[in-house]
Amino acid sequence: FGIGRTAAGQALGGYSVRLGAATGRDGTPSVALLGDTSGQTWRVDRDGFLRSDGQLTALQGVLAPGSAPSAWSGLSLPLTIDLHLAPARELDLRQETLIDGSVTLEIIYL
Repeated sequence: FGIGRTAAGQALGGYSVRLGAATGRDGTPSVALLGDTSGQTWRVDRDGFLRSDGQLTALQGVLAPGSAPSAWSGLSLPLTIDLHLAPARELDLRQETLIDGSVTLEIIYL
């Protein structure tokens, strides 16, 4: 995910978003899953990074069989956002440059 450009059009860098350990309202811990773009095939995603390539991320209760998203009536999870700046020596920073990035979390009910 990008965070904007300098006045000269140089990319400032990017950021990554990662899901932390989630817990259901009933106290059930979960594991992150990575799915194909159709949501038909799932596998455990140990990193938990959100992706911008169309792959889906879901959460499964650790006690649920197989690898498929679990149904949740409530879920709490932290998000970690890491900023990655391009090396300053590679950027024209003679003018003030704002960092400009946004992310939208889309919830899909399967």
